[in-house]
Amino acid sequence: MRFPFACIIIHVNRIGVSTWTLHRALKETFPNAPASLTTRGTAAKGTGEQTLPEVLEDVLELGYEHVELCHFHMAFGDKSPRMVLAKHGLRLGCLLIDEGDWTHPETGDRDAAWIAEWAKFAVDLGAQRIRVIGGKTRTDDAIKVTAERFAALHQAVPGIEISTENWFDVLANPDDVIEVFAQVPELKLCFDFGNWNGADKYDRLAAIAHLATYSHAKCDFLPGTNKIAAEDYDKCLQILAAVDYQGPYTAVNGGEGDPWKALAATAEYLDKRI
Repeated sequence: MRFPFACIIIHVNRIGVSTWTLHRALKETFPNAPASLTTRGTAAKGTGEQTLPEVLEDVLELGYEHVELCHFHMAFGDKSPRMVLAKHGLRLGCLLIDEGDWTHPETGDRDAAWIAEWAKFAVDLGAQRIRVIGGKTRTDDAIKVTAERFAALHQAVPGIEISTENWFDVLANPDDVIEVFAQVPELKLCFDFGNWNGADKYDRLAAIAHLATYSHAKCDFLPGTNKIAAEDYDKCLQILAAVDYQGPYTAVNGGEGDPWKALAATAEYLDKRI
């Protein structure tokens, strides 16, 4: 281990980690978007001191049993995450494809092809699922377009679970989320605590909670402290409890400070409440 403390997790089968939480621990990242295919294997300097395999080893040593991996934390074609997880008898929980806008009227086809390429690579990584952005460009037919894109991706890349989340403009309200899932019943929902804001945040989240397959238990910390903003976090947890949610919780947070300490605080808080 490369840090002087441990976080003991009891419900290890339900609490996992997104590498976004540990973004600041990585010494290199791999910026990659549909418009920059020629740079997808080029590393950019990160703010941390660890390689991705080292981060994964530490996560697994702490006892977490599922990991979600941001696509920009690895070079396209790098299968080292699969090897690290296999050493521990595990598979990648989810590859988070964090770029692409397949509802854009001009570049949507390009982006859909790029997403499909990463989806096929996720199969090679042994991932259980991928998470794809439902669309960033809101047009009159965006819901129809994104439903068609998801259906096509299911046909093009069988054998892997395809999910999206309540994120960006096309899936920015409950009615649209529900409509897309009605059109593509095989689609899975990542219920994200932190993507929606505003006075009606909790009503909106409650409207889609019944669709949740897994969750991004994203938390904020009170300014200048290592204390979780509990009121918001507890309300999100209560929304899932109200629909008898039994899926996994992936600890997610950004912010400042030591990412390992932030992860420990998040996981320990979750462990006492699920």
